[in-house]
Formats: sequence, C-alpha cells, structure tokens
Amino acid sequence: TSPALLSLNDPAGTDSFYIGSSTPKLIVKHTGNVGIGTASPGNTLTVYDSGVTGRIQITNSVTGASANDGFDIGVDANGFARITQRENNGIGILTNAAEIARFTQSTFGVGTSTPFAKLSVAGSDLGRTLIGVDAISGFGGRLLDLMVASTTKFSVNSSGDVFFNGSTTLQNFTFQNATGTNLYISGLASTSDLRANTALFGGNGSSRSCV
Repeated sequence: TSPALLSLNDPAGTDSFYIGSSTPKLIVKHTGNVGIGTASPGNTLTVYDSGVTGRIQITNSVTGASANDGFDIGVDANGFARITQRENNGIGILTNAAEIARFTQSTFGVGTSTPFAKLSVAGSDLGRTLIGVDAISGFGGRLLDLMVASTTKFSVNSSGDVFFNGSTTLQNFTFQNATGTNLYISGLASTSDLRANTALFGGNGSSRSCV
C-alpha cells in the first residue's frame, strides 16, 4: 500500500523528482538531496541563484510576505554571507530551547534579553567567570584594549601591566581591598611611575597603604 497520495519508487541511480528544463527549478536526487536552481545539490538542501542576490526567506502572518518582510539568509554580490532581520525586531540565539544571546537593532546581549550597551553580558551562575581571556603561551599582544576614535585609552598587556592613554602608568596595578578600606599599589619600578601623590606610596618595588 502506498504511504501517500503520490509515491515515487525510482530505480537505483535515477532522480526521484524534477521540475524544469535543462536547469531544474527543483530536483530531488536519488540520494535524497534536494536542489533548488541546481541539478547537483551537494547537501540535504542546496539553493543556487544564478544572479547575485540569492537568499532564503522565512515569513509568517505577523511579518507579512513581501520580498522585504521576515527573515532571510543569503550571499551578497561579494560572496559575503548575510543574516538579515527585515522587521523592526531582534534576533535570538537559543540552545536547549532557551535564549542565550540576542541581537537588537544596535546592541548584543549574552545572558540577557535586554542589553543596555553595545555589548552586555549577564550571568546568574554563582562562581562562574562572566568574561574570560586565556591567551596561548607566548602571546605578546594585548589582553584588553579599550579605544575611543581608534586611540587606546586603557589596555592590559600579556604581562598583566596596565596602560592608561597608551603609555605605561602603573605596572601590576591591583586593588587589594574593598571600597572604604586601604588601597595598596605594589610593583612600582620607581617613584616617577606614579605621576600624582607620590608621597603616599613607596617606590622601588615597595608598597604602602593610603586611605
């Protein structure tokens, strides 16, 4: 008994379904691969556009169904892959049916559906690092580089040295105590490394406290 109203039992090596002429609009290969615009789909579903604006579009009753509605995935004229949300809305990334990240029109949030900055990271797992950097052995670049108009304002190099405005101000700069208690700064090569209030701190590798 046929399992469907239309059932094709193709001989070995013969394509199951074909719509089109020399170049198929739709083909189902004997391997099970489906091709749209190509006679040789290399994967389960292969979509080919002979132009330069090929894309797969997904819409529903909320978005509308015009060419500029919904969500699409495609490749532009330069071969650049694009994921496009055409609605005034965001894009969510989910695992295990739960959202873990979200793109809005101008922000990206990890662990939050309401990112407040260009990049917002939130977490609820106690004891876990929110943002971690672990460079390979021999790494000589910057672990952190905060810039304004392409000019570094604050950075940390691979040795853990802290830089302000692009120049070394303090080495191994560390807040050791909570707010309202003493502040300790150690690892100064000389008193000249501290540009202000040098009397409060010892130089040449020593450390003193201040309130």
